[in-house]
Amino acid sequence: MNQCVTISLSESLKVARLTDEARAELHRVATTTQVILIAMINGVVVFGGIAYYLKRNDQGAPSTLAYVAATVAIACVALSIFLPRMQAQAVGESGQAKPGQQFQVSRILAAGILEGGAFLNIIIHFLDGNLLSLVVAAILVGFMIWQVPTKHSIENWAAGDF
Repeated sequence: MNQCVTISLSESLKVARLTDEARAELHRVATTTQVILIAMINGVVVFGGIAYYLKRNDQGAPSTLAYVAATVAIACVALSIFLPRMQAQAVGESGQAKPGQQFQVSRILAAGILEGGAFLNIIIHFLDGNLLSLVVAAILVGFMIWQVPTKHSIENWAAGDF
């Protein structure tokens, strides 16, 4: 229990040590990342809505493709967690990017992987009309929403890197 308090206090102190200029830069990065990710989410939601509207009267049982797409979605979730971390570590070790840029690229990379899985499931719904694929796509959109940063989350992330 004391370790959790110590870690929390330590992170708070690191966040407090950020200069106003560094904090402003991180907030700009968070805002830009929010705009990009919300646009990506919007594209998936609009396409899903159109696919549902066009297939609303033609609903069938899930096909083999629907199950394959659901499996791909699970792989997308796993990749969206691990691949951005590996990428951030590789870039961080090379010293070629600022921490805010690393954060932005890792969030966009994660959301892009999830977006691909969501589009695949929506296309499968469009092909065979089953709702399973739309539910899977909606879950992936939920994971994409989870990637949208807040100013607080980027400060906490920076506290771990600075």
